[in-house]
Amino acid sequence: MVLADLEGRLAALRTQLCPPRIYLQIQDQAITGMALEGRQVRWLEKLPLSEGVCRHGAPLLPVALGDLIGDWLMERGYGGAQVKAVLPPSACSWRVLDPPLGLGPPEQRNWACAMAQGLALVGGEGGHLEGFDLLVEPLASTQLPRLLLVAVAQSLLVRWLEVADQAGCELEALQPTCVCHWNGWAALRGMLASDPREQLLLQPDCAESWLLALDDQQPVGEWLLPPVSLDPSRVLPAGFVGRALACGGALVHDPGAPWPLGLVSTGQSPQQLLQWASALQGVWGGPVRWLDPVQMGGLLAGPQLWPGSGMGSLPWLLWGLAAPHLAPV
Repeated sequence: MVLADLEGRLAALRTQLCPPRIYLQIQDQAITGMALEGRQVRWLEKLPLSEGVCRHGAPLLPVALGDLIGDWLMERGYGGAQVKAVLPPSACSWRVLDPPLGLGPPEQRNWACAMAQGLALVGGEGGHLEGFDLLVEPLASTQLPRLLLVAVAQSLLVRWLEVADQAGCELEALQPTCVCHWNGWAALRGMLASDPREQLLLQPDCAESWLLALDDQQPVGEWLLPPVSLDPSRVLPAGFVGRALACGGALVHDPGAPWPLGLVSTGQSPQQLLQWASALQGVWGGPVRWLDPVQMGGLLAGPQLWPGSGMGSLPWLLWGLAAPHLAPV
C-alpha cells in the first residue's frame, strides 16, 4: 500500500517536472489523441463528440469540451500535458505568395498582413473582415523566395485557449492542416524508392474529404471533395472519384503523366484503404499508393494498439503534426 502510494507520487512528480506531449486531431465529430515515446506510439484513441460541440473546428461549448478533454486525458494518465493540435481544413485559409524582392522577414510579414486584408482570407458576417492571426512560413525554393500565408480567426484561437485552460493542459500550438500535410510528406518522402517532386494527397472521410497538391514539398492547391461512406463494403462513389480527377487533372501539364496520388488515412482500416487505392489505380492513370507512416517505418505501433483505439490505422495528420519533433531515422 505504501509502495503503491509512493509510485503514484513519483509519477505525479515526473509529470510536473516533464509534462508529456499529446498530439490531438480536431474534428467536429471527434477528437483523436496520440502519445509517443520516441517513435513508438504509446497511446492512440478517438473521443467522439456530440453534435453541436464543435463547428468547423471552433468550440461552441469551451467549458464543457475542456472538462471532457481534461477528464479523458487524466483517465489515460496524461493530465496536465503539453498539447499540439491540428485544426480541420475548414478552420483555415491559406495562400502561397511571392513577396517583392529585397524584403527581410519583418517586412515580409507586414507585406503578408496587408495582402491578407486585401484578399479577405477570413471573412466575417455582413462582409466585414473578422480579426485573424497569421502564420507566415517561408518556403524553400530554387527560384524566387515564397511565403505560405495561413489565416485563422482569432475567436477560434481564443476559444481553444479556454478549452485548454479548462482541461488543465498547456496548448503549445494549433497547426493548420496544410502544414501537417506538408510536414508528413516531407518526412516520408525519403523513405520511398523514387523521390517524386509532385504529389497529390487524397484524404477521403465521412466528414470532410480533401485533395491537396504539393510541388517540390510546397502546397499549391487544396480542394474540398464529397464525404464518403466508411462502410467497408462500399466503394468510392463515382462523383467523388470524378471530382478528384478533375481537380488533380487541372495541375497536369502532360495528360499522359498524371501526378502520383497518395491516399492518406483518417483512421480507416487497412482493408478499406487498400480497396480504395486499388479502385483509384484503375482510373487515375498514374501511381497510386497508400501512405502509411507505420508500415513505412516512420512510427512504430504494435497490432495490440489498434483494437482499443477506435481506428484501424494511424491518422495522417497526427503523423504530420508529430514528424517535426522526431529524430531522423
